[in-house]
Amino acid sequence: MSGRRSRRKGHEWEREVARRLREIFGPQVRRGLQYQDGAAAPDVIVPCFHVECKVGARPPIVQALEQAERNAKPGLWPVAICKQDRQQPTVTMRLDDWLELIGAWWRETGG
Repeated sequence: MSGRRSRRKGHEWEREVARRLREIFGPQVRRGLQYQDGAAAPDVIVPCFHVECKVGARPPIVQALEQAERNAKPGLWPVAICKQDRQQPTVTMRLDDWLELIGAWWRETGG
């Protein structure tokens, strides 16, 4: 795949992730690089998370999560949202972060 086509595919995936997260979090969700200088901006700006998106035949899931961890501001959970061609998307985060997240959710719901 050419570089231009690959970038376009990545941008389309970022827009799709932003659209789906906007359905939950509202209009504050947007693609990151078009609003910041891009140095450490997440691919999608969303409350509580630093989101890195990858798409392709073999998206680098662990590298995407590591990038999110390096660049996440304090208080944000680093997350990689990846989609392998012709497969369902996945969300990847560290177990300790996931346990913190679901623990907060469970306490909030009265579980």
